[in-house]
Amino acid sequence: VRALAASPALANLRRLDLRSCNVGPLGVQALAASPHLRNLVDLDLGGNSVKESGAAALAASPHLRNLVR
Repeated sequence: VRALAASPALANLRRLDLRSCNVGPLGVQALAASPHLRNLVDLDLGGNSVKESGAAALAASPHLRNLVR
């Protein structure tokens, strides 16, 4: 997930479905820290172990302000 989050190829991505992909808090934090995901409006992390730290990172991310879902 860290390599994915670091990819500039995601700059125009609007939807990312990572349901049940074994994404943990560190992976979620990497997504939240990625400036390449600034156009994302839909992020599905269902079935993953996001934990409180991952949820907090998503909520605080300046890069994910466009998220609707």
